[in-house]
Amino acid sequence: MNRMSWQNDKHVKNWFENLKSERTVSNYKERFPRFLKFVKMTPTEIIESRLKHLTTTDLSKRRYWEFQLIKFTRYLESLKDSEGKRTLSTWSIKGFQTSVQSFIAHNGCKLVFARKELDVIPTEDERVEKEWIPSNEEVRVIYRACKSARDRSILLVLYQSGF
Repeated sequence: MNRMSWQNDKHVKNWFENLKSERTVSNYKERFPRFLKFVKMTPTEIIESRLKHLTTTDLSKRRYWEFQLIKFTRYLESLKDSEGKRTLSTWSIKGFQTSVQSFIAHNGCKLVFARKELDVIPTEDERVEKEWIPSNEEVRVIYRACKSARDRSILLVLYQSGF
């Protein structure tokens, strides 16, 4: 399949007609071909396969496309540059996932995932260190150290509202 022929597919045309934003369409045109290359199928073959798999009672076949998207996600996570760092950020990978899910959903065959099943593993640079959250005892010590009623009230409001 050449670079532009996938865009002439009836399912892709249906998909793009349902999207409101030109920016979204532009992003999906950039991302979706990588998934097509990964699964080595045309958009029509994907939808026909999904419809066929939805009618079976065999769960491994029924969830075939969910597993394909998970495999595609793991493949994107495994792409490294010459220094051994992942080439795509977590949000870039989520963008690829969204394009695939959007295509399938706009053609009436929504993918269903369990919680955290499609999560992207963040890189070392993207991991956020856990913040210090004071315990009740630590707040009491700070409260006793406050000199004015204003400081005490500010501390209590911030602590009790979750800040």
